[in-house]
Amino acid sequence: MSLKSIDYNTYKHRGFYNSISHKTQLKSNELSSNSVARLWMHTLLQAIRDDYARPTVHARNLFHTSIAFYDIWALHENADPYLAGIYKPNTYEFSSILLNNDDSKRVSISYAAHTLLTHRFRNSPRTETQTLLNNLLDNLDYYEGYD
Repeated sequence: MSLKSIDYNTYKHRGFYNSISHKTQLKSNELSSNSVARLWMHTLLQAIRDDYARPTVHARNLFHTSIAFYDIWALHENADPYLAGIYKPNTYEFSSILLNNDDSKRVSISYAAHTLLTHRFRNSPRTETQTLLNNLLDNLDYYEGYD
């Protein structure tokens, strides 16, 4: 699917997010037809809309989330990660802990996004932001208490 064929406004009209309750309203076809990275990015964009207007902070949030997704992909595909292993090179043998399949990537991306965004939006003015993050993790059938 090319970027030109994506109509981002359809999510608003189809109830992708319910702006009143700030709960993720995902339909089963949206869970199966969209990548997990896309679902988390849309959740991040909703969290940004609900937060204070801090453009540089949110640019950093978008960048770090994208880098986390890329590094997870790179570690699963035996490619060179952007940030993973930079601070403590050769400390971890990532290939031994990651399975190279799509489900493992979905799980890794979901927990990385949930952990990062929970940390970044812990002081958000809207308490519904954490509920939004937890609801997406729950809709994906993952346990939010996993460490």
